[in-house]
Amino acid sequence: RLGNRRSSFPQRPPLRISSKFINDSNNKTNKQTNKQLSNIFKTSMSEVETTLVLIKPDAVERELVGEILIRIERKGLTIRAMKMLKCTEEIARKHYSVHVDKPFFPKLLKFITSAPLVAIVVEGNKAISVVRSMVGSTDCCTAAPGTIRGDLGSSKGNNLVHASDSKDAAAYEIPIWFPEGLINWRRADQSWVDPDGDLHRAKLAESSFSLQ
Repeated sequence: RLGNRRSSFPQRPPLRISSKFINDSNNKTNKQTNKQLSNIFKTSMSEVETTLVLIKPDAVERELVGEILIRIERKGLTIRAMKMLKCTEEIARKHYSVHVDKPFFPKLLKFITSAPLVAIVVEGNKAISVVRSMVGSTDCCTAAPGTIRGDLGSSKGNNLVHASDSKDAAAYEIPIWFPEGLINWRRADQSWVDPDGDLHRAKLAESSFSLQ
């Protein structure tokens, strides 16, 4: 019967692949995969930073403290320290040391010491640039809509909020306002807000500039 006949066509010999070829191919694939995963991990890794935010006297007088805090917290940033105080001339001169000899400093000094302000240390992924973007440009009249200054202010001098503009600035300013240190804690929703941040946050928690 046809089903029992052997094919008259020549049989193709079995394909033999060198184990060395297989190992080399696997190694090459693994290296490519590991490199891709490494690149993904590097780009997704959080850069946790701390920055100083001052809610200035004009914002306090206008009762905008809650509005500004809501924006900070809803962004997923963590408040590591916060207090209301009346800024003294000594603190103002330290904070604005680069402006002390400038013509506008007396007016700035009078403004910043005129009423209570709220000092805050904010922590989060790229917190310095994030907060600066949220605050908006110096002149409230030209600040983009959606920013704190763009939505809530209409003056260049009374511009509601100060935010550190660099890591060096934050490192200089925070101890001026919080010589007692910061509080280490973790938001309950941190794993959703910034899932990569805990590794960096653990290192920051070891800093001597903290309240245990």
